[in-house]
Amino acid sequence: MTEEQLRLWFVQKVSEESGLERSMIYDGEPFSRYGLTSMQAVTITGDLERMLGRRISPTLLWENPTIEAAVRVLTSTG
Repeated sequence: MTEEQLRLWFVQKVSEESGLERSMIYDGEPFSRYGLTSMQAVTITGDLERMLGRRISPTLLWENPTIEAAVRVLTSTG
């Protein structure tokens, strides 16, 4: 999955979980701006695990609090 595909996936998921339009979701804004609860963040992480077929830390969105930061971590080779 490319960075752009992953970014778009995050925008869609945050939109679904927050009830906001996709056009209201910005890469550099903290997830907390969208009112996501910790349960919603864990749900997004679980969906991400299934989609990517690998284990993802349940604290991913806490440690990387923007779409931009989470995508960067998920696509880094290291």
